[in-house]
Amino acid sequence: MSEPATLVGCPTRLTTTLVLRQMWITVIISSQAEASRHANVSHHGKIPCRYRTEFSCEALFENTQEEGCMSTVMGHLLSIAAWPSHARMHLADDEGYDIAIDRNLAGGDIDGGMIQDDYPINYFDSCFPLAKTTSDLEEIEACKSSFQKRNQQLLREFPQARRDHEFVGLKCIGPSPIVNRIVTTVCPNGSTLDYTTAKIKVTGHGECFKLPIRYFDCEVNYIFHRLLKKHKLLGKAKDQICSGKNCFQPACRQSQLCKDHLLAWRGSPMEFADYTGLRAPALANTWVADESVRFVFDLLLSTQAGNTNGSDLRFLDLEFNPRTKRIFEIGMCDAKGDLTLDYRTRYQPETLAIINHGRDTKNTYMDHAIDRSTKGHHCVDSRMSARQVADRLREQGVSPRTWFVTWHHTTLNLSALREWLESEGEFDVLPDDGRCLPIMHHIRRNLKVAPGDDGRTVPAALSVLFPLVMGSQHELAGRNHHAAVDAHRTYHLTEVYLMQCRRPADRPDGWLESLQKPEGWTVGQQQRQTIKSFWKKAGRDEQ
Repeated sequence: MSEPATLVGCPTRLTTTLVLRQMWITVIISSQAEASRHANVSHHGKIPCRYRTEFSCEALFENTQEEGCMSTVMGHLLSIAAWPSHARMHLADDEGYDIAIDRNLAGGDIDGGMIQDDYPINYFDSCFPLAKTTSDLEEIEACKSSFQKRNQQLLREFPQARRDHEFVGLKCIGPSPIVNRIVTTVCPNGSTLDYTTAKIKVTGHGECFKLPIRYFDCEVNYIFHRLLKKHKLLGKAKDQICSGKNCFQPACRQSQLCKDHLLAWRGSPMEFADYTGLRAPALANTWVADESVRFVFDLLLSTQAGNTNGSDLRFLDLEFNPRTKRIFEIGMCDAKGDLTLDYRTRYQPETLAIINHGRDTKNTYMDHAIDRSTKGHHCVDSRMSARQVADRLREQGVSPRTWFVTWHHTTLNLSALREWLESEGEFDVLPDDGRCLPIMHHIRRNLKVAPGDDGRTVPAALSVLFPLVMGSQHELAGRNHHAAVDAHRTYHLTEVYLMQCRRPADRPDGWLESLQKPEGWTVGQQQRQTIKSFWKKAGRDEQ
């Protein structure tokens, strides 16, 4: 029996398969070569993320084997088979979510948690103080129980809030910062995000709940790492020894300090320490002022010389909620720096009801926080109504012709005070916004043209700029968010601005030093001097 004939040039099935496979390999090699050429030309030798189109990922990698893309690590790119199980974890907006809390975990009143009388939705979103974070890190299970209770209470107390389940069921992104969507350290536990493992974030003024991209353990470590870096306490080596004097204990949690020194650390002496090198460049140049600022300068000098009515110029500051415009504290001084108003406010019930109507939870929390803060201030009088404030202003000669200077971007301080008085029937007490000079952005403009060697400029925040210019030993340095203090500091910085606009040859010798207190005071001496001199102007004796 003869063998079947084979046609010349007609490949068998096996031959055809081999040829097609070889062609496919050639195409793959060609595509990889083309990708490499594209990377070398367009991405400086880097390979773009393979999910660039689907997720707008701009990450670049050294080779095609890297899997550091944020979307990949979190599990956004699940297989088709796995996606339905992930989708089932997403809840409808109107569904409840009962969190099972392990009764073995620590209970009671735990720092970082939430109690019934203090349940603003963003309570836990604030960064921990550094030492407290260290303590929390040591008691991670207790904190976990606390935030789980917080999540449960939020979901039950605010059922109307929309729930964004975008990250439910995905993987934690890890404790490291995300740079260009590249993950450098994955979650050591491989944790999955849900309402029992991650703290709820509140967005849209309390209208929406969503989960963060980190599991609670990683979130705490991430915050702790940021605080170490911010305060320049981040260690340089894994086996670093404590940098404390005569201490040879191992450093704690990637810091420069051991556990005991880290718990005892209470921060740098002043917030402006990082900007001391920028003081000389900021004051070296002659500053500029536009017509409105020069008008206030002339009015200031004229009033100080007694040529103008003392009530024609006031320096104003408020402690208030800029969203609701509810005022909690008023501080005001004249052109000589003498205090003229230092009061907490008392609203009529009808006015307060209008402010509170429709107020969201975020602004409710802000109002409570400002109110608690101002209660600790030693104001001249505890509270004054709108009528009492208006009567006091009229007694002092303040009128719609008075000019006001505020430390703000806008004239909001003056308009908020005027609107409160008018809402309770006190009209024609204050001027319109056209007679208010928000001096902060004028000073900031001059600071920006005098950067330091590293390109930075001095921030225009009172907490930084005032002690930097006036000295850390000034009686008002470090006393932030007190309306009377901030009004007085605005007055001093306006005086500095006036002098800085003069040519150096026209400035009196030692003019800045005359405004500063001598160095070398102890903290106790500074505090006593503050009470004596500052409140003496308000007609109040030291207690």
